[in-house]
This record gives sequence, structure tokens and C-alpha cells, in this order.
Amino acid sequence: MNASDFIKKRLQALIEKFPQLKVIYGYDSWADAHYIKVLPPSEFNENEAYAEYEMDLILDFVEQFPYDEIGFFTEGDLIEIECPLFEKAGERYFNVDVHFSDEKPPTVINY
Repeated sequence: MNASDFIKKRLQALIEKFPQLKVIYGYDSWADAHYIKVLPPSEFNENEAYAEYEMDLILDFVEQFPYDEIGFFTEGDLIEIECPLFEKAGERYFNVDVHFSDEKPPTVINY
């Protein structure tokens, strides 16, 4: 099994365990690094069970692929995945981190 297949398999299991998440996986050949975007940010930043799963995944990955890099990030970080190799949303995924403005929309008058 290569690194990409390992990651896809583990991300599938992640979504089954945490159906409120969405993951997007990409590989940057220039940096020789695997990147995983996890949504929503609130789960990425605050869900302790998810954090433990992520740490276990990283440790297993490093053990099997010691010369490869892997990184996790979320919306608002400086990394973006332009060509995803894998993308999956759990059945309960809903991006609850959408922020609405308190500004009122402009009044439109049609004559």
C-alpha cells in the first residue's frame, strides 16, 4: 500500500467515525507533502476525540512512511488544495462555522 492509498483508507474510516466532518485530501509534489483539510473548523479545533484520531493517524503514517510529510489544516489557514485526490463529507456534515453579517442589505426601490 502506498502513502496515498493509506491516507484515503484512513480518511474513509475517519468520516465513518465522525460523520459531521468533511475532508479534502491533496498531494503537493513540489513540497512532497500530503495535506488534509478538515471541516468545519469548530470540529477541527475543539473536538478532542477527532484530535486523538488525527494524532493516531499521523503516528501510524510516520511509522509506515517515514520519508513522507503529512499535515492537517482547516478553513482559514494559509494552505489550499487545488487538485483534490479524495474528498468526502459525512452524512451529518454541515458547515456550522458560516458567519453572517449584522449589516442590513441595501434597500432597493424599483420604479
